[in-house]
Amino acid sequence: TGSRGEFTVPKDQNVRLRTGWFSDRSITYLAAGRPVISQDTGFTNVFPTGEGLFGFSTMDEILAAVEAINSDYQRHSRAAEEIAREYFAHDVVLGRLLEDVGVELTSGRGYPVTRHAGGPFPPDMDITPVSRRPTCLPDATVAQLSGRAVPARAISPWPGVPSVSIVITCHDNILFTRMCVESLLDVTEYPGFELVIVDNGSRDGTPAYLRELANRNRHVRLVLNSENAGFARACNQGLVTANGDLLVLLNDDTLPTPGWLPRLLAPLADPAVGMAGAVTNRIGNEAEIPVSYRTWAELLEFAAQRALSHHGAMFDIRTLTMFCLAMRRDVFERIGPLDQRFEIGMLEDDDYSMRARKAGYRLVCAEDAFVHHFGETSFGKLVPDGRYNEILEENKKRFEQKWGEPWQPYERRANPEYDQMRQRIREIVADALPPGATVLMVSKGDEQLMLLEGHPVRHFPEAEDGSWAGHHPADSGEAVETLEAMRQSGGQFIVFPKTGLWWLDHYAGLQEHLESRYDAIVRDEHVCVIFALNGRQP
Repeated sequence: TGSRGEFTVPKDQNVRLRTGWFSDRSITYLAAGRPVISQDTGFTNVFPTGEGLFGFSTMDEILAAVEAINSDYQRHSRAAEEIAREYFAHDVVLGRLLEDVGVELTSGRGYPVTRHAGGPFPPDMDITPVSRRPTCLPDATVAQLSGRAVPARAISPWPGVPSVSIVITCHDNILFTRMCVESLLDVTEYPGFELVIVDNGSRDGTPAYLRELANRNRHVRLVLNSENAGFARACNQGLVTANGDLLVLLNDDTLPTPGWLPRLLAPLADPAVGMAGAVTNRIGNEAEIPVSYRTWAELLEFAAQRALSHHGAMFDIRTLTMFCLAMRRDVFERIGPLDQRFEIGMLEDDDYSMRARKAGYRLVCAEDAFVHHFGETSFGKLVPDGRYNEILEENKKRFEQKWGEPWQPYERRANPEYDQMRQRIREIVADALPPGATVLMVSKGDEQLMLLEGHPVRHFPEAEDGSWAGHHPADSGEAVETLEAMRQSGGQFIVFPKTGLWWLDHYAGLQEHLESRYDAIVRDEHVCVIFALNGRQP
């Protein structure tokens, strides 16, 4: 059996081992992401082997396959899923067969869908930001997106299918707005949807682009504000303008993937469900899942595998953030518009989720609907001059005044890899730090990360009451100032977990300050970096 995961060896008979059955149910195991080691038969002679699937005829070949799987279980797990999808998934195999004979594939809900070979962007287009706050993409990606023609797509209603309105708000974000809109128009497999775009007084060429988009696409409708009306008000303008039976709010810094909309809407068939959201790569609550892609093609493959392995799955969630949120019109009419007291933005989605729950509705997250989210492409621009923190703090006060209780930081879903990182940090701290030393933890509010036996631990940065500050420093100067203030008040070591190592890239001045004044007593980029704050030792 594998020490790092599960795999199976199919034979004519079943054999029970610790990690599971060695059986002839090979395709089931492949689809579940479990590598398969199979005796050389028609199975391994037909399908690709070497990653995810291994053939054997001798004991040495079995041992070699086990060693290969254990050396990189995640890679072979993904490969197993890819083989299952490529050769057995109905939407891939049936689509090819029907395409060969000229028959259109339908969604199973009575309307046609399209097979997407690659979407609107080059397969190798890198969608990983090179920096954040503000969020910037690689120069090569920007070059690939420049000079593109404004897309046009014909959309027709389909009898008996509820109409859908997708509302997007934007402000001075033309690159990401274009990526969002153009991916949406290409991959959205749903008939008769309309796209309502509300521009909040952009000055970067966005209105001109949107006018041409609307001229070329009859189902695109525009609301062009002369100034920035704020996120909540702009969403309300779009929702009031919308005609659909089903309403979707979508951030302009997202990339929808094929099949996203039907999967997002499916939970709303249950009257008890008031709102539904998607899973994503970056949002900070339970809807965030680990991802492994970097390029556009890898994103499409990841989303397809996710849909296959989590088909129809959903879970209840306390807060649905509005990067991607769907609801029925009757729910919107009952709950009402977004609360505009939150002005420019932040926490209006927390407020809306609270209202929906108090109205008796379930809020669910569709595990098979994946939408990529760049995150903070608009609000991140407010960080350097401190406006982001000011707006967040003011909206926290508004939330507490309205509901009579403080805003609660988001929770995160269980993540075995993250849990393992936390445990390794505890072990490293116990070995490397003197007992009783005060530790500053770059925690992002994770209270579990603060549990270091025998050590007082403080959030970095922290609020006046000792809790996590709820935001990050505006710049390197503020980061250094915060560090030194907390050092003067007793902080002896600072821990940057693997998930917080971006601080040392983003806040270059902080990294220079640490490296020049203090010793890094631990450098393990797979777990953490720890600096001792008692000065550099000779």
